[in-house]
Amino acid sequence: MIFVTLGTQKFQMNRLVKAVDELALELSEDIFIQKGHSDYVPRNCKYTDFMDADEYNKKIAECSILITHAGVGTIITGINCSKPIIVVPRRNKYAEHVDDHQSQIANAFSSKGCVLCCEEVT
Repeated sequence: MIFVTLGTQKFQMNRLVKAVDELALELSEDIFIQKGHSDYVPRNCKYTDFMDADEYNKKIAECSILITHAGVGTIITGINCSKPIIVVPRRNKYAEHVDDHQSQIANAFSSKGCVLCCEEVT
C-alpha cells in the first residue's frame, strides 16, 4: 500500500490528491490518502480527511512508499520507519501555504539523500 498524507494544515493540496488519484489507475498497488483539507474527492483511492495518531502510525508502518507534503514530523517518522519517501512541498502559488518554506525543507532532506523531492506535480 502506498500511503499519501497531507497532514492537518488548514490548506488544500488538491493537485497532489488529484495526481495520485489518476496515477492509481496505472498501478497494481492500493493507495490510501489522508487528504486533510483538500476538497478533491478521490475516485480511485481509499481516503479519509483525517485520522488519529494510532491509525496514522499504522499506515506508515505498513506502507511500501510514503508520499507526503514537506511536514518535518511526517518525514522524520518515515525515515525512522525506513520507508522510501517522496516529498511534494506545498506551494504558495497553488494556495497550499502562505509561502514556499516547504520547498526548502524538502530540498534539505533531499540533499542528504533521505527523500526524493518532487517540486512539481500537475
